[in-house]
Amino acid sequence: MEITGMLGKLGLYGQNKVEENRDKNQEAAKAEKAESNDQVELSTEARTLHTARAQAEEASEVRQDKVRALKEEIARGSYSPDSEQTAQKLLEEEMGFWF
Repeated sequence: MEITGMLGKLGLYGQNKVEENRDKNQEAAKAEKAESNDQVELSTEARTLHTARAQAEEASEVRQDKVRALKEEIARGSYSPDSEQTAQKLLEEEMGFWF
């Protein structure tokens, strides 16, 4: 059996199917290429937050033992911060920015 003979019998129908499949493949390739050109732009706030977080993680003054102990207290439900002391520290830091 000759393959070319069989394709010849399909005639225009076979040729249209081949072209249709080729067009579908080209469209899929274009869609895939378009998807690969996606870009993300972070806001200034997001970049600042990322930088601050990285610096905080690298800071040598972070006492891991203290952090671990506080996390354990919070998990147990026994953490009770001094709200007056917290408020005082917040005010001191805020006032330090203005003077």
